[in-house]
Amino acid sequence: ERLPGSDQVKLGVESIVFIDPPSHERANGERAPRNDMRPPSYPMTPAREGFGAKVMLMVRVDAEGHVVGAGVHSLALAVDDIQHRARAIAFAKQFASASMRAARGWRIRDPGVIASGIALVPVQY
Repeated sequence: ERLPGSDQVKLGVESIVFIDPPSHERANGERAPRNDMRPPSYPMTPAREGFGAKVMLMVRVDAEGHVVGAGVHSLALAVDDIQHRARAIAFAKQFASASMRAARGWRIRDPGVIASGIALVPVQY
Protein backbone atom coordinates (compact mmCIF):
# COMPACT_ATOMS: atom_id res chain seq x y z
CA GLU A 1 0.00 0.00 0.00
CA ARG A 2 1.52 3.35 -1.04
CA LEU A 3 1.55 6.03 1.61
CA PRO A 4 -0.08 9.27 0.35
CA GLY A 5 2.36 11.96 -0.71
CA SER A 6 5.50 9.84 -0.49
CA ASP A 7 7.44 7.16 -2.30
CA GLN A 8 7.23 4.89 0.74
CA VAL A 9 5.10 1.80 0.94
CA LYS A 10 3.50 0.06 3.87
CA LEU A 11 4.53 -3.57 3.65
CA GLY A 12 2.98 -6.65 5.12
CA VAL A 13 3.46 -10.29 4.29
CA GLU A 14 0.06 -11.81 3.64
CA SER A 15 1.20 -15.34 4.28
CA ILE A 16 4.20 -17.60 4.29
CA VAL A 17 3.54 -21.30 4.23
CA PHE A 18 6.12 -23.77 5.46
CA ILE A 19 6.12 -27.50 5.87
CA ASP A 20 5.77 -27.29 9.62
CA PRO A 21 2.84 -29.36 10.79
CA PRO A 22 1.23 -28.34 14.06
CA SER A 23 3.06 -29.63 17.06
CA HIS A 24 1.28 -32.57 18.63
CA GLU A 25 1.90 -35.10 21.30
CA ARG A 26 3.52 -38.38 20.37
CA ALA A 27 2.20 -41.70 21.61
CA ASN A 28 4.56 -41.54 24.61
CA GLY A 29 3.20 -38.10 25.63
CA GLU A 30 6.24 -36.11 24.44
CA ARG A 31 5.68 -33.13 22.18
CA ALA A 32 6.97 -33.45 18.63
CA PRO A 33 9.86 -31.05 17.92
CA ARG A 34 9.06 -27.93 15.90
CA ASN A 35 10.89 -26.91 12.78
CA ASP A 36 13.19 -23.89 13.02
CA MET A 37 12.36 -22.00 9.83
CA ARG A 38 12.66 -18.21 9.92
CA PRO A 39 10.69 -16.61 7.07
CA PRO A 40 12.60 -14.89 4.27
CA SER A 41 12.74 -11.12 3.87
CA TYR A 42 10.33 -9.69 1.31
CA PRO A 43 12.38 -8.01 -1.46
CA MET A 44 11.66 -4.27 -1.29
CA THR A 45 11.51 -3.28 -4.97
CA PRO A 46 9.04 -6.00 -5.96
CA ALA A 47 7.01 -5.16 -2.84
CA ARG A 48 6.85 -1.47 -3.80
CA GLU A 49 5.65 -2.40 -7.27
CA GLY A 50 2.98 -4.81 -6.05
CA PHE A 51 4.67 -8.06 -7.01
CA GLY A 52 4.22 -11.26 -5.06
CA ALA A 53 5.44 -14.75 -5.74
CA LYS A 54 5.11 -18.39 -4.83
CA VAL A 55 8.51 -20.06 -4.63
CA MET A 56 8.70 -23.82 -4.28
CA LEU A 57 12.08 -24.69 -2.80
CA MET A 58 13.67 -28.11 -2.87
CA VAL A 59 15.89 -28.41 0.19
CA ARG A 60 18.41 -31.05 1.17
CA VAL A 61 18.93 -31.72 4.88
CA ASP A 62 21.62 -33.50 6.87
CA ALA A 63 21.07 -36.11 9.58
CA GLU A 64 20.25 -33.38 12.14
CA GLY A 65 17.76 -31.64 9.82
CA HIS A 66 19.97 -28.65 8.95
CA VAL A 67 19.42 -27.42 5.40
CA VAL A 68 22.66 -28.08 3.50
CA GLY A 69 21.39 -27.22 0.04
CA ALA A 70 18.46 -25.39 -1.52
CA GLY A 71 17.29 -24.69 -5.02
CA VAL A 72 14.21 -23.33 -6.72
CA HIS A 73 11.93 -26.11 -7.92
CA SER A 74 9.39 -23.64 -9.36
CA LEU A 75 8.49 -19.96 -9.11
CA ALA A 76 5.31 -18.11 -10.09
CA LEU A 77 5.03 -14.33 -9.95
CA ALA A 78 1.80 -12.77 -8.71
CA VAL A 79 0.99 -9.37 -10.17
CA ASP A 80 -1.89 -7.79 -12.04
CA ASP A 81 0.14 -6.40 -14.94
CA ILE A 82 3.66 -7.24 -16.11
CA GLN A 83 4.74 -4.51 -18.51
CA HIS A 84 8.43 -5.34 -18.84
CA ARG A 85 9.66 -8.91 -19.15
CA ALA A 86 13.18 -8.01 -18.00
CA ARG A 87 11.79 -6.44 -14.82
CA ALA A 88 9.71 -9.52 -14.08
CA ILE A 89 12.78 -11.75 -14.52
CA ALA A 90 14.79 -9.53 -12.16
CA PHE A 91 12.03 -9.70 -9.54
CA ALA A 92 11.77 -13.49 -9.89
CA LYS A 93 15.51 -13.71 -9.18
CA GLN A 94 15.09 -11.52 -6.07
CA PHE A 95 12.32 -13.75 -4.70
CA ALA A 96 14.37 -16.89 -5.44
CA SER A 97 17.46 -15.42 -3.80
CA ALA A 98 15.59 -14.28 -0.66
CA SER A 99 14.00 -17.72 -0.29
CA MET A 100 17.26 -19.64 -0.70
CA ARG A 101 19.11 -17.25 1.64
CA ALA A 102 16.49 -17.88 4.36
CA ALA A 103 16.60 -21.66 3.80
CA ARG A 104 20.32 -21.78 4.64
CA GLY A 105 19.45 -21.12 8.28
CA TRP A 106 16.53 -23.54 8.56
CA ARG A 107 16.39 -26.74 10.57
CA ILE A 108 13.66 -29.22 9.73
CA ARG A 109 12.97 -31.69 12.50
CA ASP A 110 10.37 -33.81 10.73
CA PRO A 111 11.62 -37.44 10.94
CA GLY A 112 10.28 -38.21 7.45
CA VAL A 113 12.21 -35.35 5.91
CA ILE A 114 15.38 -36.27 7.80
CA ALA A 115 15.05 -39.90 6.65
CA SER A 116 14.65 -38.94 2.99
CA GLY A 117 17.04 -35.99 3.12
CA ILE A 118 14.88 -33.90 0.77
CA ALA A 119 11.78 -31.74 1.14
CA LEU A 120 9.72 -29.38 -1.00
CA VAL A 121 8.94 -26.17 0.90
CA PRO A 122 6.43 -23.63 -0.49
CA VAL A 123 7.16 -19.97 0.29
CA GLN A 124 4.34 -17.52 -0.45
CA TYR A 125 5.07 -13.79 -0.75
